[in-house]
Amino acid sequence: MKLPFAFLLACTAMTATHAQPFKYVYKEHKLYTEVGAFAGLMKAQTDLTAGFTKSASFNSGAYIGVLYKHLIGARLEYTKGEVREADTLNNNMQFKIRNLNYRSSIEEYSFLTEFHFLALNRSWLEEPLKVSPYLMLGVGYYRFNPQTYYRGYWYDLQPLRTEGQGFAEYPAREPYKLKQFNIPFGIGMRVEICKEVSFRLEFIYRYLFTDYLDDVSTTYIDPTLFDRYLSSDNAELAKNVFKRRWRPGGSYQTGEKRGGNKTNDAYYTLNMKFCVNIGREKSNPYRK
Repeated sequence: MKLPFAFLLACTAMTATHAQPFKYVYKEHKLYTEVGAFAGLMKAQTDLTAGFTKSASFNSGAYIGVLYKHLIGARLEYTKGEVREADTLNNNMQFKIRNLNYRSSIEEYSFLTEFHFLALNRSWLEEPLKVSPYLMLGVGYYRFNPQTYYRGYWYDLQPLRTEGQGFAEYPAREPYKLKQFNIPFGIGMRVEICKEVSFRLEFIYRYLFTDYLDDVSTTYIDPTLFDRYLSSDNAELAKNVFKRRWRPGGSYQTGEKRGGNKTNDAYYTLNMKFCVNIGREKSNPYRK
């Protein structure tokens, strides 16, 4: 989690240097609309987690929102991206030996609120700050679908019940849903270029209510159970992908730890946003 702290430090430094009013004023309305598009990086935090530079993927999206008195904002946002991890990318030999991998598309719809705390010391009729850091909190609804790469092909993992989800022998392990809610929160910085255009840099972290974003959570199961509950093709595939230890010295045993279920999975984004402001009118020149 060093990334958000470094981001916040950068925001603070830029604010201290550039948070000066423009040399012109607007005939401001209390409420105006902002539409924008964005692109950046998406990364997961799961039981299969390598370094940021090794497994971060591209994401993009668009949003429409409103800003009230330059202080409080709300927006609807659409994000599309992908997360992926592989034990072979991890520097820890324990995880390299486990040798699991996955990828998952992410499609998210979210409602976010934002609070521009520096605007508390200003009248909304004054010129907007050129640089305005802010905090975000909201609710999201997303779709995911973990897949694993095996012998040249990607296979959906949820139907394989790799940890016995839905098996009578594991009543506490219910099949996970591929459409769920999440809680997004984060920090951002808005830079106003002119009255029509602004730029944003945002870090948003999503708290999830599942530990199966990567299809890994608890312990290894008895592989003979796949034959009892799955079709013959799926049972054979499940036996090959649910444990894939590559180092000599024996396979993992039933009941041995496969993942850690003490904390749920998460994913986060670092995006640059280009925004168009609607409903603002230029007024008299700036006067001290």
